[in-house]
Amino acid sequence: MSEPQLRVSGNILSITVPFAMKRHGGKKYILLPKNIALHNPDAKPDETMVKALARAWMWQKALDSGKY
Repeated sequence: MSEPQLRVSGNILSITVPFAMKRHGGKKYILLPKNIALHNPDAKPDETMVKALARAWMWQKALDSGKY
C-alpha cells in the first residue's frame, strides 16, 4: 500500500488514505497500512461507516467493470 497523501487545489482539500477491505466471519474490516499509527488504539470503528464504505467500494467496482 502507498503512503497517505494530502493535496490542495484551490478550495478543494483531498486526503487519500490507502486501505484494504476484508471480510472475516461475515464482518467487514478495514485494514490500514502498517506505517499508519492510530491515535486511540482502543477506539472502536463506526460499523455504519464501515458498511457504507464496503457498499461504495462494491458499487464503484461494479461501475468500473461496466456491470452497471
